[in-house]
Amino acid sequence: MFGMNMHGPVPFSFEPEYAPGERRPKRRRDSNGSSDVEEHEQNTQSMTWCTCEKCVLMNTPQECYCCVSSHRARAKIAQLELAVQPVCITDHTDFEMACLTPLVLELILRSMHYVTRRSRSIQWTNRLYRVVAYRAYVLWIFENRRLGRGNRVVIPACVVSRIRQKFPEDDNEYVGFLPFDGFWVYPE
Repeated sequence: MFGMNMHGPVPFSFEPEYAPGERRPKRRRDSNGSSDVEEHEQNTQSMTWCTCEKCVLMNTPQECYCCVSSHRARAKIAQLELAVQPVCITDHTDFEMACLTPLVLELILRSMHYVTRRSRSIQWTNRLYRVVAYRAYVLWIFENRRLGRGNRVVIPACVVSRIRQKFPEDDNEYVGFLPFDGFWVYPE
């Protein structure tokens, strides 16, 4: 069977192959038109893009993305059977448990290591908790969407902000979302 060997699935076996020098197609949440440049500059200088009122100003226009703009986050909120539904996904009753509870994050990372057959001791730092919390959010919202090489999503700024509040970096310096050349960034 294609994509499998005697040890199980072969990662990235369904990735397209390109000849040396051949351009790889890119999908982005936004277009690269010149009219968007002014809008993007405005996105990183004002908060007009945020409607949940919990976002923070991010470093790049691509990261200036509110959960209210995410149809998946809105659908997750709509699943709640409450008289008054929260506006922001970070106020969802399951968000704290799924994305901010250290025990849950530790179990997620251990299960990822179990599935990939990696066994090693883990040094838990706030950075590692953040990385796993971002992964937990994607698992929760996208319902197990496969991420990795060629599959990346932008996490809403309010979610990133809440995770950073819970697991802060000592020097308050964060990497943020880094799209790589050759990687596709899928819209929600």
